[in-house]
Amino acid sequence: MFQGSSDAATASSSAVTASVQSDTVPATSSDGIRRGGGRGRGPGRGRALVPTARAPPQQAAPPQADNDVDWNWQKATFTRKDIPFTGASGPSAAAQNCITPADFFSLFFTDSVIDNLVVETNRYAEQSRNEKPSAMSWKPVDRDDMTAFIGLTIAMGVCDLPEIHDYWSTEPALEMSWYRSVMPRDRFTQILRYLHCSDKKLALPRTDPQYDKLHKIRPALYLVLFWKIARRTTFRQSTFLLMSK
Repeated sequence: MFQGSSDAATASSSAVTASVQSDTVPATSSDGIRRGGGRGRGPGRGRALVPTARAPPQQAAPPQADNDVDWNWQKATFTRKDIPFTGASGPSAAAQNCITPADFFSLFFTDSVIDNLVVETNRYAEQSRNEKPSAMSWKPVDRDDMTAFIGLTIAMGVCDLPEIHDYWSTEPALEMSWYRSVMPRDRFTQILRYLHCSDKKLALPRTDPQYDKLHKIRPALYLVLFWKIARRTTFRQSTFLLMSK
């Protein structure tokens, strides 16, 4: 009697344990996601998704080379073609006559370049002051003013100071009386403000297909290159005339 009861209790306990395990351990579906057993509490019972580790995806095989293309490598030999030079080598006659650094500088910054800077700077100053009047008086620049301005600018590149105003400073550690003797500070800053090489009213809009990115310096650049070529042409022509005589 007692033995039968013990066996029944054991069987009942095993059944309860299997039922609990089936309720608590979520089943794994074919897509690799464990789903709830359906005995949870709350509005979402039986719908919990527990992700499990998946096997890493297999890497695609690298593309195979196209064996249909036949490469035929050949060794090529390039010969350099020299351009014969028949002109006279060495510095030009104009350069041979230069003695001071200013003489060499004038080979490129000719009077035509200086005059262009003078005209366009005065034009831009007038245009700007008409659009936005200034309380500071303005005196049009001339060739001497522009030459002095360029000389001061070159000198500033030799002696570098943090600010432009420092070149006219009266502090003992910074004082350079030479700059004040050449041009007042306000005059220099005014020329620097209005310095121009071209007429802004002639500039094309950026959307124009013929817009020139160098339009602001194109006239001065052209004068430098043109007069450099003109000097060489004149020298060659004069040499040809002397040799023909």
